Amino acid sequence: MKVSISGIDGFIGSALRRALAKSDGFEIIDQPLFRHSLEDAELLKREAADCDVIVHLAAKTFVPDSFTNPYLFYKNNIDTTLSVLELCRVRNIKLIYLSSYVYGKPHYFPIDEMHPVADFNPYAHSKIIGEQLCAGYANYFKVNYSIVRPFNIYGKNQPAHFLVSKILNMAKQGQIRLEDPRPKRDYVHVDDVADAIIRIMQQGEFNGEVFNVCSGKSVSIQEIVEAATNTQSHDVKVSYSNIQRPNEILDTIGDYSKAFNAFQWTPTHDLIKDILNNETDY
Repeated sequence: MKVSISGIDGFIGSALRRALAKSDGFEIIDQPLFRHSLEDAELLKREAADCDVIVHLAAKTFVPDSFTNPYLFYKNNIDTTLSVLELCRVRNIKLIYLSSYVYGKPHYFPIDEMHPVADFNPYAHSKIIGEQLCAGYANYFKVNYSIVRPFNIYGKNQPAHFLVSKILNMAKQGQIRLEDPRPKRDYVHVDDVADAIIRIMQQGEFNGEVFNVCSGKSVSIQEIVEAATNTQSHDVKVSYSNIQRPNEILDTIGDYSKAFNAFQWTPTHDLIKDILNNETDY
């Protein structure tokens, strides 16, 4: 199977590339145009190399940026998705679209794929729009796709401004300063996300299905901080300003049983154990 990855040099793309290199039956088709011309649909349709599947990872993902520069944030995430869908339409290429946690404040736990979606920041909103575009292209143009909804991702090479890597780096410096210790999230390792994507391709799951990729349990900011400080040989000062973000979601717990039933996917990593065993690679 010939696979192209938008965002191949990014955090998730790098993990997926490593995993594909170790898996039988896959050939990565490099698409130089994906690095600098992904918003140009006409250029892609003329000059992109042929492949069987595109895994669309490329997106702006840092939520604070979605508030400070919403126009460029929305434009990037929507235009690149449209371009990839157009390429899939004219070349008859299958698509895996990487979405995100798009459920807003949970109505129940654990959160399965039937839970209503709700945008709670511009980033989540842009991902919901992307999912709707995929459904539209499937309905009107027969594009075959699947959607992966990863919850909070962590792991090797994650940018330093994301929460887990930020906490671990501050712990190394001896001082952790954060706002609110209460929020709890369902954290999934980037290698487990890559594994889920590969299993979707192996099983041929391109019928518009949506799959949660998560750990099935939640971890608080305070628990991450405690684990991070326990790994240090020096004292770490910890302080919280107790500033609460508007519309803060205090807990998320995902249900990955659909992915397990479809292609036997289960998470293999545990965030706290990874931190305590110094296996986070930050």
